[in-house]
Amino acid sequence: MKKLLLIAIVLSLAVFASAYTVRSINQQIMLETLDIMTYVTAPAGTHDANWRLDVTDGIDVVSTTTHMTQLIRVETKSGPTGLAAWAYVDMQAFTTVGPSTNVEITWTLTYLPNTDEATNNYVFSIVLPSGGAVWRATHNGLHLILPDSLILGSVPPPPTYTVNMSTNPEGYITPTTLGPTEDVTTIYGTYTPTPLPAPATGYWTPASLTIDENTQWTADGDNFVLNQEFVWTETYPTIYNLYVRGELGYAVTGPVSGTIEYDASNADVTALVGDYTVAAAPEGYHWEVNPISVVATDFVEEQPGAKSVRAQRIFNHTITFVLVEDTPPPAYTITITAADAETNEPLVANIYIDGVDSGYLTPYTFTEGVDYTPGVYTVVLDGYTDWIPESVTFPAVLTHDYTTNFIGTREQVTPVELSSFSATLTANLFVKLTWVSQTETNMVGYKVYRGTSANIADAEMLDIPMVPATNTSSSATYTVTDSNVLENNTYYYWLETIDYHETQFFGPTSVFVDVTPPVTNQTKIVKSGPNPFKIGDTYNIQLDVKTGETGTVTIYNVIGQVVRTYSVTGGSNQLVKWDGKDSRGNTCGSGIYFYKLSTPSVNQSKKIVVVK
Repeated sequence: MKKLLLIAIVLSLAVFASAYTVRSINQQIMLETLDIMTYVTAPAGTHDANWRLDVTDGIDVVSTTTHMTQLIRVETKSGPTGLAAWAYVDMQAFTTVGPSTNVEITWTLTYLPNTDEATNNYVFSIVLPSGGAVWRATHNGLHLILPDSLILGSVPPPPTYTVNMSTNPEGYITPTTLGPTEDVTTIYGTYTPTPLPAPATGYWTPASLTIDENTQWTADGDNFVLNQEFVWTETYPTIYNLYVRGELGYAVTGPVSGTIEYDASNADVTALVGDYTVAAAPEGYHWEVNPISVVATDFVEEQPGAKSVRAQRIFNHTITFVLVEDTPPPAYTITITAADAETNEPLVANIYIDGVDSGYLTPYTFTEGVDYTPGVYTVVLDGYTDWIPESVTFPAVLTHDYTTNFIGTREQVTPVELSSFSATLTANLFVKLTWVSQTETNMVGYKVYRGTSANIADAEMLDIPMVPATNTSSSATYTVTDSNVLENNTYYYWLETIDYHETQFFGPTSVFVDVTPPVTNQTKIVKSGPNPFKIGDTYNIQLDVKTGETGTVTIYNVIGQVVRTYSVTGGSNQLVKWDGKDSRGNTCGSGIYFYKLSTPSVNQSKKIVVVK
């Protein structure tokens, strides 16, 4: 009886084993031409966040978005010929303990950086074999080759080329359209319009159109187009007419002489060009222009651009001699102004002539024959010295208008005297800035600047309001606190004093934010930003790296290509600064980017939005 019971138990175990024989499936994945290892980087036992894997037996669905990494993942691990990319699922993830042998299961692999849903996923099915763990790889020909479009997205169709030709007047080029064609070489050649019929005579511009490998095409969306118009130019016999006009009866000498008014005509324009001189003007008058020069380009065509056939082309030009009554000589002026040497603001100063106050103030204009007096001119204003020029001498008779600007230097009054400016580290690792003024006059206030080097050009103003001045004749003490500092950094500070006329800088004074670095037990991204990130700014990634570990921070574009890589070592509060450029120094375009912290213990990724 015991033997029969033992046999029944063994048979039951065999039946159960035949129903659930497959424990896990390892599917090696590859790409058509791309290197899959560029796009799958998660170490064995971890899931690559750029991928999603869904597996179903028609009843249950196991997914990397809902199940633990131990049960389903996309990873890298050893393959038949070295490190390979794998899609892994444990059949125990299914609620039925695992589909049976000969059951069809369907896999869906999705590459998340590719947002084109038409191309970013691949679906395939396999029938579960008998046995234990299943390895589908290159050694047994069961590896899976994914299309490159899964990574790259859809590929646009090749561009087409179209040529549109026309003539002015119309109807003298055949064909008028070439293409559209994807093979541009099929329309290579030279295309020439036919001449207009007699009696027309002339030429086309351009004479012909040649299409070859050197042709410059114009982009039309994803395609290219070339538009060419041929313009007909009619040639005619030419006559040039010169019309000499002005006061009647005056003799004119030149290439064609005569008495005003007269006309000259010639088929050769050079026979008419040159200088034309009229006889002397009567007393009390003068000619507005004499001589008058005539050049070939002065002649203007009648009916320019007419399309009708004409017997000849006619070009005309008229010159006119104009008598102008003489006027008395002008009364010239001198203008005296004054300005502050520092601000260039105008000043109201007393004008002196030969050391005597003229009674006039700047700015003032003296007019010859009215109030002008020759002599040595100077200006005087309380509080100003060192005038440039010191003086100006004007003659008895002016030959033109004069303007003189006297530049004065304001006597300096020291607005502030500082006795100290210092920076100290507080107990909570902030920087306390203290300065003491002995006296203040006409002061507005103070601003504080901070930098990470002793070069003031690299410093930035602290994000605090301007500290107002007390404008006291006794000692005054001021303090501000800079709480936005990082440990283990040296900071340099400058103090800007602002009065009603100018600013002055004091410093730098420096402080080292000293703290003994603690042992870091965990690798993690602390914070990053700004996000969105504007090109031209700096994207900061603050992170902790476990003591003793090394790793990388890698910037990827939306299709998974590496843009920039930074090395990191163990320690806390490490700062990686990305300037928005790739490894070659080229500025990246706007769009979606990802950065990934990779160490032996952590693979963590985050998204960056880059805008212009």
